[in-house]
Amino acid sequence: MLNVNDLISADRPAAWSKLLALQYYLQSGMYDYLFYIDMDTIIMNADIKLESFIDASERKFDVVVTEDMNGMNTGVYLMRNSAWTLWFLQTAWEQTQLVPKHTDDGKALPFRWEQRAFHYLTRSTEWTKADLPVYSNYTEVRKHFYVLPQCAFNSYILHPFDLHADREASQYAPGDFLIHFAGKSGVYKKQLMQHYLEQLSEGSGGSGGTGTGSSGQHYLRA
Repeated sequence: MLNVNDLISADRPAAWSKLLALQYYLQSGMYDYLFYIDMDTIIMNADIKLESFIDASERKFDVVVTEDMNGMNTGVYLMRNSAWTLWFLQTAWEQTQLVPKHTDDGKALPFRWEQRAFHYLTRSTEWTKADLPVYSNYTEVRKHFYVLPQCAFNSYILHPFDLHADREASQYAPGDFLIHFAGKSGVYKKQLMQHYLEQLSEGSGGSGGTGTGSSGQHYLRA
C-alpha cells in the first residue's frame, strides 16, 4: 500500500493525481507492475493473486483493465513499468482540456476526472457516441491495453432496479476478487461497505473460490 497524499496536485480534482502517483512510483524502478484501486473497494478473496491477471495478459500489455456498462473503468487497473506506460501517464495528464466539465464550446464531457483522458486517448465507444474530438493516434494506444471481464477485478454491487447495468457481467458473486462500490454515495455506500467488511470478518466473504462471477464464467476468460 503506497501513500500518495504528498503527490496530489492542487490545480485540479484529486483523482487526476492518480496519474502523477503512478508515474512517480514507476519511475522509482522499485516495481514491475502497480495495481491501482479506488478507496471505495474491498478485496474479498485474498486467495486470488495479482499475478493471475498479469499472466492472463501474457505479460505483453502495458495496461490491464476491465470494462463496465460504460466502457473502460479507471477505478481499478494494473500498469506495467515500461517506457510506453510512462509516456501514456504523462500524455493523459497533459490533457488539460478535459479537466473542466464542458468543452470550450459548451458540450458536456462524459465521465469524470482522469477517466476522460483514458477514453479520449483510446477513442472508446462512449467517447465516440458523444461526438467529441478524437485523439489522432488512438489505434496505437489501444494496442497496449488488455481488457479482462469485469468481474476479474472490478465487480459491482447492483441494486435490483439498476436496470442500466448488465447484471450477468457486472454483479459481484462470492469468490470474486473484489467489490468496487462505484456509483454509490453517502450513507448508502458506507452501509454497503460496512456490510461486506463484516462478512469478511465473519469469514463469509467468499474467500477461496475461483472468482467465477455471477455469469459462472471463469474470471480469466478473455
